[in-house]
Amino acid sequence: MKTKLYIILLLATVTSAIAQENECANKEAQFSDYIKTNHFEKANQLWLDVSKNCSKYSENIYLLGSEILSYNIETSLADTKEQKVRDVLKLYQNYDANFPDNKNSNLVKSAMVLYANKVGTDEEIYNLLDKAFNNYRSTFINSQAIYVYFNLYFKKYKAEKSTITLDEVIEKYNQVNTLTIHAAKANPKANDEYERVKMATKALVYTSLKCENLVPYFDKNFETNKTDTAWLLSSLNTLSEKCKTSKTFETLGLELHKINPSTDSNYFLGEYYLNTRNQAKALTYFDQSVLLASNGLDKARKAYAIASILSNSDKVKAKDMILLAAENDKTNGKYYIFLANLYVNSVKDCAATNTDEASAIYQLAANTVLKAGKTEPKLSKTSEKLAADYLKNATKKSKAKSVKINCWINETVQF
Repeated sequence: MKTKLYIILLLATVTSAIAQENECANKEAQFSDYIKTNHFEKANQLWLDVSKNCSKYSENIYLLGSEILSYNIETSLADTKEQKVRDVLKLYQNYDANFPDNKNSNLVKSAMVLYANKVGTDEEIYNLLDKAFNNYRSTFINSQAIYVYFNLYFKKYKAEKSTITLDEVIEKYNQVNTLTIHAAKANPKANDEYERVKMATKALVYTSLKCENLVPYFDKNFETNKTDTAWLLSSLNTLSEKCKTSKTFETLGLELHKINPSTDSNYFLGEYYLNTRNQAKALTYFDQSVLLASNGLDKARKAYAIASILSNSDKVKAKDMILLAAENDKTNGKYYIFLANLYVNSVKDCAATNTDEASAIYQLAANTVLKAGKTEPKLSKTSEKLAADYLKNATKKSKAKSVKINCWINETVQF
């Protein structure tokens, strides 16, 4: 008898669970439909139901809920805005409570909804980001959040009664730099965003991080971290700004190259040897850096960076690199602007006493810069203006149909 009663109760429980699941599935579909068709009032009413009765059914419930609650923030009056923001934070808290293994980065999103709507304190925003940074770093990929986090940390350091030391700032900057590098590699299409973050965070600490502070810090921490490729990479990035001639920079570069020879290790060693006047060795590493680049865009970025470095010391190699960049990034017109500028800056060196060659260089520069607009239409006006400016300097009077430019340029220009 007891067995039969147990079976009846079990069946009733299972039947009830299936019914509840089916009901939640229907409500989720209806909720989604309301949002797609802009029936926000009905969506809000249904959200109150599903958030209470279907909280464990599906992550999608929370993703849909965040859409309607974000809409509520956008349409709220000033005196109700904070409450609408707090509703979103509650959603993210419940999301994490019911689906603790989710990858939605809810702590970061909570911080950024506070930040975007000017709700809460810097301390509240920082604490959310710091918890995400320390516990869920792999999903901390929001470029703006990375900057906000470090900016708030640096404000704490600069505060009058701060207990944060300069060594701790260097460590945090290094960690944030590492995070930015990893995020950029994981999201290559957003590389420009992460580059802006790197520049912005660097600008914050630029006057604080001097070579005389950085070198002792990295020397002190080298032995502990010398097998950590992420630490070595971010450290080299930090040192490359002001300490690229230091032996510490070389030591870290060689160590990274030993345990993980890569486009980055070659690039940093190329920088070191170029700045310590060993150009032949530098070029060997630079060539390997481009060769080992993981994809076309990475190859283009490395080649462009190397061209920039070599633009004064080795124009032939700089030209080769910029053409390689253009070949691997066919929608970016900046390479042609760079190359045209390289030509124009060589007029005095290559055609100081030859009017025909000088005119030919300006003509070549004009022809080259116009390719920028053809490659990237938004640069059309800029490239056309530059071309017109270059041609104003072309004073060729001979009747030759073509002119051979010697020097490093080694091009024949048709008129």
